[in-house]
Amino acid sequence: MIDHISLNVGNLEKSKLFYLTALAPLGYSAVQYLQNWTAIGKHNHPMLWIQQSTITRPRLALAFKAESQQQVDEFYTAAINSGGVSHGEPESRQQESSSNRLSYSAFVLDPDGHIIEVFKPLE
Repeated sequence: MIDHISLNVGNLEKSKLFYLTALAPLGYSAVQYLQNWTAIGKHNHPMLWIQQSTITRPRLALAFKAESQQQVDEFYTAAINSGGVSHGEPESRQQESSSNRLSYSAFVLDPDGHIIEVFKPLE
């Protein structure tokens, strides 16, 4: 099981605003600040470290599991309002990585072009 992930970003302040705003509906917040780093997580546990860097490639795809379709919608709205670019509006989709199960998901490009997905599995 993955404990945390680090992501290089070109503008820490811009990315910090994006991630803290976009992931707030899922219960994520800043849990630690270091020079050129911000840790975002839940229950005081860092799960996503964003680091100021001149190297932001390769672009990554990150997926976060939501507890409800409403959280997916709220993520999408918050992400777009904080500088994200739509890469797939909220809707029901086949999850190719999970034996083609259905999920309700939304995709947004962060300020560096990383793909951020939030999904709620559908039963």
